[in-house]
Amino acid sequence: LLAGQADVGPLDSYAHDLLRRHEPQLAARLRVIASTPLTPIPALVGAAGMDPDVAERLRAALLEVGSAPALAEARTSLLLRGFARVEPSGYHAGLLAAAQADALGYTQLA
Repeated sequence: LLAGQADVGPLDSYAHDLLRRHEPQLAARLRVIASTPLTPIPALVGAAGMDPDVAERLRAALLEVGSAPALAEARTSLLLRGFARVEPSGYHAGLLAAAQADALGYTQLA
């Protein structure tokens, strides 16, 4: 986009918020022209074969991020209040949008 090689492109709101916070001059060169339905972000996905006990320990650690005093500076820098447990159905809108784009032939960059 910024190099003028494309007129439009996707950028999730979290990435845009981080740009506005840490790279305001760069963010000022972008303009939002449309928005999609809200979805949980950032999505954190583990491998299908991940040990369930490891996955649960990771979930528990992430859920503690919002209240850990030692992580206050990192939360501020990353614009995070914490993490929440999200059911897989929470990502349905994103999967539907991807399937629609595939059906229209947008499976790869032009």
